[in-house]
Amino acid sequence: MPNPNLEISVEPPYFVGRAVGFFGWVDDFEHSIAAVQFSLDGGVHWTEYATPGTSTDRGVRWRFTYTPRKAGHYLLSVRTVSGTGETSTLVSGYAFQVFENDTATCSEQYHNPNGSAQQPVRMPENNSRQRRNENQIAQETDTGSTIKTRAAAASLPFGGFHLRPIGEQRWGASKLYRSGELFGITSAEAAFLTHDLGIRTVYDIRNEFETAAHPQPFLMGAKTVALVPNMERRRKDANKRLVAGVIDKYGEPEQRMRQNYRRYAHEYPLIGKALRSMAAEGAPALVHCVNGKDRTGVLCATLLRIAGFSNEFIVADYLHVNKSNARQIAEEEKRLGAGMTPDEHAILMSFLEARPSYLAAFFDEAETQYGSFKGFIERGLRLTPEQINVLKFLIGS
Repeated sequence: MPNPNLEISVEPPYFVGRAVGFFGWVDDFEHSIAAVQFSLDGGVHWTEYATPGTSTDRGVRWRFTYTPRKAGHYLLSVRTVSGTGETSTLVSGYAFQVFENDTATCSEQYHNPNGSAQQPVRMPENNSRQRRNENQIAQETDTGSTIKTRAAAASLPFGGFHLRPIGEQRWGASKLYRSGELFGITSAEAAFLTHDLGIRTVYDIRNEFETAAHPQPFLMGAKTVALVPNMERRRKDANKRLVAGVIDKYGEPEQRMRQNYRRYAHEYPLIGKALRSMAAEGAPALVHCVNGKDRTGVLCATLLRIAGFSNEFIVADYLHVNKSNARQIAEEEKRLGAGMTPDEHAILMSFLEARPSYLAAFFDEAETQYGSFKGFIERGLRLTPEQINVLKFLIGS
């Protein structure tokens, strides 16, 4: 890859004519990685670097150097090529801003809306054999280890996207967060995520139609990883499916949703990629889908169970989304429920709300598939004891 001996700036602000260094981790789960590709023009052209000697059991820590020739906003896209020559559907996006060589102007512009300078991103070294203990991780997650005063005073959940820590309904306990989609996020809210909470990676687990309808905003100071669900490649339209005279084809209340959650248990590569990436980076992160209820719900519940939280706690944390989304649920109920019979209305509500039986169906399917939850972790998600320890540290268990 690019000459590692160059004098490279890895912490913003970045300037025209000065090399910018990016570091990251890629993991194609069940496939070996033959190369890593980079694009700075929205995926029109890709620059490829081979990664010989990798296997399905090892991800790749990469570094990429770019020298910008003009000021402006940039987006570096990163994806992998498998040993069979297939490009991954997982694409990471690094948003960054480049300034002219005017320190005064840069100093004024590179401040977030609340008036405090944004904190630089802290990246791990480019070493695929690197072993990190909890002390090392604590140093790298300095911006997330002590929640700043403004964050501690913020309400929960935060923002229209219902941001909250995974596992605890207070700021500071966990360095991992969950929410609904970020479409429409304000600059002040974005600064809260990246500056006050120190979030460095956003995992977007919506499908291609959902991301096309509401494009993902790229936050300065954080990268976005698009994790497309394996079986979620069809367009969904609640206005056509969840209406009077049609909705009853989905069976009794909760029946269809339990089936959906059992299907999520077969999408373990998605959950595994996200959790392995979180562990590799060891930094504050956010995961979201559209409403932060189903796909986000099972990923967070899996993480909490891995971290040793009780079933009662996990279910309560999962059901908290009904409170967070109460206004949205009421609006959907009013809009879609017109003309429905009581039986149809019961089915509708089973789609709009999180229910304990859904999570139970997910875990039952995962355990049936692998013989136990431990088997699901080891052979399905392919998490190592080291990775599990990092996740436990991040979630505060």
